[in-house]
Amino acid sequence: MRATKVAMVGLYFVMATTVGIVLGHRNLPTYWQLLQSGHSADAVVLRTNCANHGSVFYRFQAEGREYEDFGNAGFGTAECDKLKPGNHILVYYLPSNPDVNRPGEIKERWTNELEFLGLAVTVMPGIFVYIVWRQLPLRYRHPQL
Repeated sequence: MRATKVAMVGLYFVMATTVGIVLGHRNLPTYWQLLQSGHSADAVVLRTNCANHGSVFYRFQAEGREYEDFGNAGFGTAECDKLKPGNHILVYYLPSNPDVNRPGEIKERWTNELEFLGLAVTVMPGIFVYIVWRQLPLRYRHPQL
């Protein structure tokens, strides 16, 4: 029983680390760069596609050029269904590469991502370990039986 518990705890930590690396690698590096050296700009909404993750398409100027991109609404901007073409929203971009940009308040995005990652790293491995544990023969789960 003790070896099974140690194995399950080890599996939990391996899964938590794996989930953290895989999910954390998606947005955190970009959000961190934008937090550290991003600049804000006023963007104009071109159109929305609220059925696709609340997508908002926008145009902004940075470093003497015009850029067009899209992202999901919220995070300090109005929700997608409240935005119309011609509305103004806040965009953060990297001065060294304005193609790296996100709509909304980057601090809110960063906080939301950390909360999601914390939940995912805690819950997903726990569910996985529970499923594995339930698949073990009874003698490993309850050695006294």
